[in-house]
Amino acid sequence: MDVVTAIFIVMPRNRLPLIVLSGAGTLVLVLALLIFYIQEKGVIGVGAAPLSDDLAATWFHESVTHSVDYRLGIIVFLLGKPGWTDASHDWTSGKGSPAFSTFVINGRRLHIEYSRESGEWNVLDTAGSVEEGNVLVVKGCGTETQKVTHTELIDLTLPYNADPVAEVLARSKTLRNVLDQK
Repeated sequence: MDVVTAIFIVMPRNRLPLIVLSGAGTLVLVLALLIFYIQEKGVIGVGAAPLSDDLAATWFHESVTHSVDYRLGIIVFLLGKPGWTDASHDWTSGKGSPAFSTFVINGRRLHIEYSRESGEWNVLDTAGSVEEGNVLVVKGCGTETQKVTHTELIDLTLPYNADPVAEVLARSKTLRNVLDQK
């Protein structure tokens, strides 16, 4: 008679639990731990949206607990000349490790990387850590002078149904002032 063993692993940062039932020995346990390891690599989603004719944002989802909350790794606000968000541009993204969000605006590449594993980000060759700042502003998008001009540390655990941009903007008067100083 096989003994059924239940293994309950609590995922960090409000991830859903993984439950494994095993009666066949250690192979199932090894596979469960491998699945756990793979799930913790990278982000679970990358998003981007225009906010006005000169402002857009891109963000990296770290986790989600349905009907409760979700957590962003970083969010980057992209400020450029009026009309850049209406113009033709390319956007690609990937959820690997590191995850990335890349825009080509007026022939200029704007590449953003975020590693959930290390908590490090790289934007236009400016590197940092989420321990120092997880909200960034890039000014001059699509121009020769595009660069990171502001970093800030904000709690990025957001209500499940919240708009990530609106929620982050509501949490920081400093960020709103930086974006208003075009």
